[in-house]
Amino acid sequence: MRNILYILILLLFTSCASHRVLHTDTPYNGIDVSHYQGDINWARVTQKGNIRFVYIKASEGKNFVDNRHASYARDARKHGLLVGYYHFFRPGVSGADQFANYEKSLQGLPNDLLPVLDIEVAPKPGQQQAFEHEIHTFIKLCHKRYGKYPILYCIPNFERKYLKAFAKRKKWYCGKIDAQADMKRCLLWQTAIKNVPGIYGKVDWDYAPKVRKLKK
Repeated sequence: MRNILYILILLLFTSCASHRVLHTDTPYNGIDVSHYQGDINWARVTQKGNIRFVYIKASEGKNFVDNRHASYARDARKHGLLVGYYHFFRPGVSGADQFANYEKSLQGLPNDLLPVLDIEVAPKPGQQQAFEHEIHTFIKLCHKRYGKYPILYCIPNFERKYLKAFAKRKKWYCGKIDAQADMKRCLLWQTAIKNVPGIYGKVDWDYAPKVRKLKK
């Protein structure tokens, strides 16, 4: 009987662990991945305990869904990682259609972290206003569906040129953050591209100063 109770307590502890850490201000390291990483050995990825979360590419544009995102999510969660998802934004495509693609791609999957909108491609000349409108649409629909605003992934120089209308939004910065960056808005920081055991080739390495703020 004692053995059974011990097992039940251990299972309860394990299932709740990922949710408890979200309430801390502990800085965490993580990675972001897509199908380009191929087969991932999540046991090796998590072996050292220095990687605590993963953001997985779920979708892109109106129709593309990453064919690895569901298996990555389930396997990463089984190995104790906090899991979140990002959508790669395409200029010139309806923000509503892009959000519908993102939402559909997440159905039935474990989800611990805030959504992310990855904005890296500049609008065509003369399309800045339409570009901003479609981003606003995605953000609005995301908040309506999940009750949370997405983090915007961008390079600081790209933000200054194309995303001035979203200056107050929470950010995930790529690359070195200079002294002028507003760290209060930077929930995530993509600090490097490096080798990680269990993943073929190099992968993006991320830092969350306060993981609690990533809570979905």
